[in-house]
Amino acid sequence: MFAFNELRRPFLCALFLILSLSFLLNLAGIGWGLPSLNGWAMDEIIPAEVQKGIDQRFSQGWYSKYPPLHYYILSLTHLPFLLMERLQLLNVKNNFNVYTWLFFLGRLVSVLMGTGIVFLVYRCGCVLFERRAALFAALITATMGPFVYYAKITNVDIPYIFWFAFSLLFYARILKRHLPADYLLFALTAVCAVCTKDQAYGLYVLTPIPIVISDYFRQKTDHPALKFHRVLLARKNLIALGAAGLLFALIHNVGFNLSGFLNHVAQITGPASKGFQIYPNTVAGHAQMFWQAIKHLQFLSGWPIFIVCLIGIVTALVSKKRNLILFAMLIPGVSYYFFFISVVLYHYERFLIPITILLSFFGGKVLADWFTPQHRWYWCKIVLLSLLIGYSVWYAASVDINMVNDSRYYVENWMKKHIDYNAAIGLIGFWESLPRTPHFNNIRLYFPPSAQIIKANKSEYLLFNPAITFGEPNFYEKLGLEELGYILVLKYRTPKKWVLFDYEAILKDGREAIFSNLDKINPEIKIFRLVEKYDKKK
Repeated sequence: MFAFNELRRPFLCALFLILSLSFLLNLAGIGWGLPSLNGWAMDEIIPAEVQKGIDQRFSQGWYSKYPPLHYYILSLTHLPFLLMERLQLLNVKNNFNVYTWLFFLGRLVSVLMGTGIVFLVYRCGCVLFERRAALFAALITATMGPFVYYAKITNVDIPYIFWFAFSLLFYARILKRHLPADYLLFALTAVCAVCTKDQAYGLYVLTPIPIVISDYFRQKTDHPALKFHRVLLARKNLIALGAAGLLFALIHNVGFNLSGFLNHVAQITGPASKGFQIYPNTVAGHAQMFWQAIKHLQFLSGWPIFIVCLIGIVTALVSKKRNLILFAMLIPGVSYYFFFISVVLYHYERFLIPITILLSFFGGKVLADWFTPQHRWYWCKIVLLSLLIGYSVWYAASVDINMVNDSRYYVENWMKKHIDYNAAIGLIGFWESLPRTPHFNNIRLYFPPSAQIIKANKSEYLLFNPAITFGEPNFYEKLGLEELGYILVLKYRTPKKWVLFDYEAILKDGREAIFSNLDKINPEIKIFRLVEKYDKKK
């Protein structure tokens, strides 16, 4: 027993270090844009939305563009405050301090789920091969730049990927030992993924195929006369399918909120999906979309790890001893691409995070094979591995550096020093894209803006983020040329120091289509002042 524990100790220490690294990377910058009513992250579930669901008991027609499971989880962070309100110890509603705490707690849930994904990747890797490769796969996952960003904000990408990683563990176990309990747990966790973000359904369309085929050939060796349909309709499959359907209905509260469920379906198949298509449904369009997907995969992990993962796939293909279970791990990614991405005909870099996790198993395996003590030039390889890990950690930390040094912090301080609180400030664009101005006389201008509205409003200042505000042609050039009576008084963006990745290089595909939310970090902010009120002495 002592020898066995001694053998495990280095792996446990390494796992602890990787999980600690992941937690710290995810936690850094968690206060980005807070305190605020909306935060700076796009598509973030703010506490007000969760409170609305709680007030309606997630019934009475309640619905959102996202499924309800993560709203339920976030509502648990509200319960202590609601209990204190019930005991008349605290006034929750209209209490900005409580609202800020709820915002932080919601983001902390993502931090913990992000770290949980790394652990689940490790556990899944242990099913596929030995611990060293599993540790490397977990490290690859932990140091994905966009992964670190989404693991500190309250949207549903990290939560649904958490449930996907959980289901992936049971999927690997099924392919290895085919126990009924794994079938049931795989089905339930898959439902949780879909009930967190609808697009997760694409990950599971093809996964029954390798499960049933591998079970058929496993049983065929002992029962040569076995018919395929008997395996397909096996009791464990039917129980898992029935449990999945029941859990889906329970999570969506179909019995007490059927109208809300139907409205949710109508929204995701209508306004929430239409109008986002980027690529035409042609051979050329699909080829262009696939090439952009390759660029996104490279961006997610950085060039070194991306190349390592590609080498891992090639190595696995040419290996004499094929790891069929490892190749079967690619099936959810193939399913996802063909049954979701190829259907909606667009994707952002966050859509490819599940596929990058699948690739991490190949990268982890090749790193484990390369860096073993038995190989020649071991210490030289250790130096190379250290550089690779250092680069990947720095790559991920670049997200945190950008968020902590966001330009809007500087702009907010500048405004407090140079603008009178009574001055009328015209805000152009989404709240999430602008500096926080709660102490000023804010005027929300019509969006998208026009020259006529600006002239009619006559705000003393105009504040906007040129990257994600739209309007009539040459509108911003007119502002710059003072044709609308304004002069530029501040143009600021924090210099990109110690930042490895350049997301702007891959976010455009020859057109004006945005492929990432990471360009919302550290944007250029411009402030204009009305010329007739501009004090030249200042």
